[in-house]
Amino acid sequence: ALALQERLYGPDDVRLALTLNELGQLARYSAPLEARRLLERSLELNRAAHGDEHGDTAVVLANLGGVELRARRYPQALE
Repeated sequence: ALALQERLYGPDDVRLALTLNELGQLARYSAPLEARRLLERSLELNRAAHGDEHGDTAVVLANLGGVELRARRYPQALE
């Protein structure tokens, strides 16, 4: 799904952010480093399109915080 969206919309389109977030959620237990990478990319797209105060940005930040907590990276989870 992600590869198709990237071809359709380009790699920097905010429409990819939801897919990246969902894939990050799926990977958070089995591949936490990949989850972090996916969520950080989703966060970048949301911030660029909506800013820091938007609900979509907040959801991704919360999910990224959960990945950091699970990895016991407490200072990063609070950022």
